[in-house]
Amino acid sequence: MHQEGQSGGRLNSRKEAIGFSSLIRSLLTCTALLTLTTTGKTISEKELPERRAAETIPFSHFLDSGERFTFQSADGINRLCGVSFLLPPSRSKGVILIVNGRSESWLKYGELMSDLCKQGYSVVTYDHRGQGLSPRLIKGNPQVGYVDDFALYAADLDECIHQIILPLRREYRQIFLIAHSMGAAVAASQMENHPPHFQAAAFIAPMFEINTSPYPRGIAHAFVGALQMMGLGSRYAPGEHDFDPKADFANNKITSSRMRWEIMYRGKILHPESMMGGASISWVNASLSSTPKIQKALGKIRTPTLILQAGHEQLVRNEASKEAASKIPDCSLISFPASKHEILMESDPIREEALQAIERFFTAHTGYVPTD
Repeated sequence: MHQEGQSGGRLNSRKEAIGFSSLIRSLLTCTALLTLTTTGKTISEKELPERRAAETIPFSHFLDSGERFTFQSADGINRLCGVSFLLPPSRSKGVILIVNGRSESWLKYGELMSDLCKQGYSVVTYDHRGQGLSPRLIKGNPQVGYVDDFALYAADLDECIHQIILPLRREYRQIFLIAHSMGAAVAASQMENHPPHFQAAAFIAPMFEINTSPYPRGIAHAFVGALQMMGLGSRYAPGEHDFDPKADFANNKITSSRMRWEIMYRGKILHPESMMGGASISWVNASLSSTPKIQKALGKIRTPTLILQAGHEQLVRNEASKEAASKIPDCSLISFPASKHEILMESDPIREEALQAIERFFTAHTGYVPTD
């Protein structure tokens, strides 16, 4: 793990000093995590305003307790940014790797990561290339969500697994995965093409096919493909735009929890370096080209998988999630009829049920030995 502020090529004495400094920092991180996560229960929506009054952003103190790191991207061009919250191995049920969705940063996941630590898990996550705190891929507007090859996301995830996650297995033993939306498609692609590493995985509102409504998928793909060929790939896809700090909660497509929606928006405004707008023409084209291939190969996944599906989904097609559940050999699907896309940022009853379902699933598969 490459920690911020460190570099290679030092003398042995310098390496020893860095190692000692890293050990002290790790001990302080563990102490801070144990202090911040000893209540053992999640924060309710009613308690969030109090947290917001005490902290600039709720859970910012928790986020500050994490240890930031970077790792080399699959193509060797960039170093991607991440954060870890590692409990002492003797008090940890294992490590959960969180793979986030399009346009997101790990800064958004403070409440979820805090809750997972309270459940007794250590947590590691990172930002995909081109978004969050990781380097952008194109010049110009940094808010444009861009990628020209969707497979690079999965390749980066594989690098994260080998550079960051697998070295932790010796002490933490159990490794789990939570992947949201685009992150689920990325994780599925990685799991289809590499030996299994996780005891179990949870896909939250997986993006196995984006919703192109009101246009049929084929027409939408042909249209953005033509725009791509015209050299317009780095521009926003039709209807996409910069982040709108004045967006109206009533029209949002992701959650029915006003408080959690406001916290998410406030976090982006206070961290403009992580702020992302809509998807580019290139990203939409890459997604529409790649997800059918991912869907076709889902039967190769050998990891026990739980899919959580939102009943009021508007961003991805639930039919694709149902099809995925039938293709993945060991897969369970749970539907949340009243939920929008962000199941783990929903109102308390939905969110609590989802967190409990994930914990039960991971507990049931603790000790499972991944086999190819």
